[in-house]
Amino acid sequence: MAPSTWDSLAHEYFNLRAQIDAKRPGAWFVVVPYVGYLEKPCTTRFERDTRTWRAPAMAQVAGALKKRLLPPGCSIVDLPPKASEEQRKSWEAYNNNFAGLTADALLYLGPRASLTRSSTQSDLYLDQDFRSEIDRRNRIMTGKSLTDYTGKENIAASRPFFPD
Repeated sequence: MAPSTWDSLAHEYFNLRAQIDAKRPGAWFVVVPYVGYLEKPCTTRFERDTRTWRAPAMAQVAGALKKRLLPPGCSIVDLPPKASEEQRKSWEAYNNNFAGLTADALLYLGPRASLTRSSTQSDLYLDQDFRSEIDRRNRIMTGKSLTDYTGKENIAASRPFFPD
């Protein structure tokens, strides 16, 4: 998704949230899943600090946890290599959102390496428009096309959510 589209979606989301919050404060309860960090040392450090958590767990984003969610030098989403200043600001907002800094709670389903994708019904992929949309979303989230997986793996089997 182009940064301008992301900006539009983020703006609509926060605008809608602001409108509802103005009329019904506290009506939103946002939960963000833990997905790990792009940088392995960041993931290792966070998972070491939360090793006593039993999955599934949900933790309120406040206090010490909020301070640990996005340490300096850690990121959840990639910054485009030749990002403009506007893209950099948007990236920072997305990073904060996906890390859980704007959420009420963090959903912990286990360490990053244990997260898997559900098996996929291959007949869904026979619809080219649907496959193109899912491929587009996968590239946004992982930086990889679905063809990177389907050529090597059975798409009907569960597989790591973040393959190395």
